[in-house]
Amino acid sequence: MTPQHAWREDLDPRIAVVRRIATERRAVLVPADGLFAAAAARTGAVTWADDGVHPTAAGHGLLAEAWLDAVGLG
Repeated sequence: MTPQHAWREDLDPRIAVVRRIATERRAVLVPADGLFAAAAARTGAVTWADDGVHPTAAGHGLLAEAWLDAVGLG
């Protein structure tokens, strides 16, 4: 198991809270976790966050495009 897989135990409940609050507040949510997981499945995680946490330039671009789409500007 990679260290990143071990993080899920701590991270998943936090993601659930963010999603719940976004729903309650009717906030726009960019589901970055799923976005990065899907992108990593296509091309490999290193492209998007070479340390598993901090986005690369490509990862920042991925987030920016998702945000623009989420707010209707993409």
